[in-house]
Amino acid sequence: MGLVFVSCNKEKLETAQTAPNLPAFVDVPEQKLTPVETEKISIENGVLVFESIEFYESIVNFEDYSKVAFTVNYLNSLDFNSFGKANPKSELFDDEFMDAIMNADQVVKIGAWFIRINPETETVSALNDLNISEYSSLISEDFSNTTIVNFSTSDDVLEMLKNNDLISTKLGCGESGINGYDEYFSDEFIYSTSWLFDGALHFNRFGIYYHLFAEAASNVSGVFKIYINLEPVYYHVKCGITNGPYNVYNYQHASAYASYQKYSSYQGSTNLNEVYFRGRIQAVYTHTNGVVYSKYTPWKQIRVNY
Repeated sequence: MGLVFVSCNKEKLETAQTAPNLPAFVDVPEQKLTPVETEKISIENGVLVFESIEFYESIVNFEDYSKVAFTVNYLNSLDFNSFGKANPKSELFDDEFMDAIMNADQVVKIGAWFIRINPETETVSALNDLNISEYSSLISEDFSNTTIVNFSTSDDVLEMLKNNDLISTKLGCGESGINGYDEYFSDEFIYSTSWLFDGALHFNRFGIYYHLFAEAASNVSGVFKIYINLEPVYYHVKCGITNGPYNVYNYQHASAYASYQKYSSYQGSTNLNEVYFRGRIQAVYTHTNGVVYSKYTPWKQIRVNY
């Protein structure tokens, strides 16, 4: 159907707590971009520009997903031919934030750096604006051009560019970044064989942006409810903080009978080093006679270094 697409440590699990359902990010107006922030976003010669690395990081490293979500909404309202607008059916990035910030050439400018990302080859290339004459080499991925700095999508690209010390920054505390993962739930039906639901667990990595999230979808709206259940959620940021384990039950970010639900656990400019993200999707239908029908998908998980 494709509705959406759109080392074991027992002690860790025993300390798991149930996380409260977070409010829908659309209901948190204080997380919207301020006029001062929108002034730090511009469009130059068809490229979206974030004024500085620090400003970009203030968005993607925000404590929850709301800042990213509002940024996506704002960027989509601009007269900017983003990758998502130019390629509405493409699943190259398959991430709403990346689709909104990249142009059709898969380039965004952050601070002084033009950054091109190729998810297919898992490469990130950066060109300083002092070498703007070499922009065509950036687009063509001319890796022989010494003005272009090349990375992997697993690298913490912005930290490396910011420190201007690629080797020691990459080594950091000795922890490595993990690969990207997608785990898809097969189609299930509830009550009627034509009422379908599915979902997925994702860890997206793009060098400048990392995103751990779950999503659920149904082929109808207003008929039955879909929920995201996660048990546990645990991650350790490379050379950084640890969050979890905690559990998330019956989560919805949108209205009760919406056909799409999403839970974002982590988003940021730094890769993860450990993950245990286990979940399933639940559908609930209440018949007019009062009988309640409930059905779950089997469990799926993303588990790395845990």
